[in-house]
Amino acid sequence: MIKAAASLILALLVVLVPPPASACMINRLPADRLESAYQQDIIIGRAIVVVQSASYIREMDRDMHPYRVTAHTARAQSQTRLPQTTQFERGWGSAACDLGLAKPAVGARWVVYFWRDNAGQAKVWEAFPLAIALAADPSPGWLADD
Repeated sequence: MIKAAASLILALLVVLVPPPASACMINRLPADRLESAYQQDIIIGRAIVVVQSASYIREMDRDMHPYRVTAHTARAQSQTRLPQTTQFERGWGSAACDLGLAKPAVGARWVVYFWRDNAGQAKVWEAFPLAIALAADPSPGWLADD
């Protein structure tokens, strides 16, 4: 009897205990991320940047292999002043809603989207390789010339 009750309790625990949660509930595509950000007026400017350096900042662990990119602005579209040199990180894995983009080569062109933090500073909100930004941005006309 005790053995049957213990088995029943164990079975209920297995069914009722939720699986471990990840920080990313829904990993949205670049087009969905940008559309939502434009609708919410998050993006204050965007820039085509050229990668100056990209290096891994941690060892690979599961699907996570984070890297930091330093890039110089080649062309910007903004009504506010954006930094000429910027840094951003990628590769933090699916739990961080990372898209799994490969570390870029020096000279690669990316598009960086900026938002304004509470201190009024322009900060990187999102960054995509130029080809992905061209396909995902709902208003890519300014990108097409490059």
